[in-house]
Amino acid sequence: MSTLGDRIKLVREQKGLLQSQLASLIGVKSSGVISNWEKGINKPDADKIVKLCEVLDISVSYLLNYHGKSQLELDPLEKKLIEKFRRLDVNEKKVVDSILDSILVLSEEKKKNLLSEATNSVNEKLIMYTYAQHMAYAGEGFYFDDLSTDLIEAPEYPGADFVIGVNGDSMEPTYSDGDNVYIKKTCELNYGEVGLFVMDNSAYIKEYTKEGLVSHNKSYPLIAGRDDIRIIGKVLGKVSKKAKIIRK
Repeated sequence: MSTLGDRIKLVREQKGLLQSQLASLIGVKSSGVISNWEKGINKPDADKIVKLCEVLDISVSYLLNYHGKSQLELDPLEKKLIEKFRRLDVNEKKVVDSILDSILVLSEEKKKNLLSEATNSVNEKLIMYTYAQHMAYAGEGFYFDDLSTDLIEAPEYPGADFVIGVNGDSMEPTYSDGDNVYIKKTCELNYGEVGLFVMDNSAYIKEYTKEGLVSHNKSYPLIAGRDDIRIIGKVLGKVSKKAKIIRK
């Protein structure tokens, strides 16, 4: 059974909103508040529940999973699917029904593969991002904004400003050597977010915490007690393997 946090996350993602965007729309101070709701660490109060329902276009009964004794509540995606289904003619409806029956008898592994293929092929808009291939830099007078860059054609990621390559294994298993990641330019991060930082004229990807900069690979030490660290941006996620690098 889904939790309150599960339902907030489900509808937020269906709306294409980041946690930070939802936080701004409902008037909470940071994406960390939304993250805590979705993880079940705490719950929104009555006022925020009303705001959530207004912004996400859902009913309170759906969000709280209370429908009385007989009412069936549909989530936004289910409503959209029903609206589309009703526009089909009789034969088209039979085809859709047959496809759904076929999907239901597939193994879980085959369902995952089918979903992955469909996700990659539907509504994936490719756009150009500035691309810095290497993470580590050295030398005097280094400034991140002065980097020599190429272009990369990659699936659009809301909020991303550029793409950068990952060197080394310090952030495994989250990010591995050779991965490319989307970066949103910012000079502020919330605790628990992964960011792009500059120190000693080199650029690093680390998790930002109250204690310092943390590597996900536990063999790397905590980076703390330094006043020369500069936040460049927030890591939004990985770029798919189908991205194409274009040399300038």
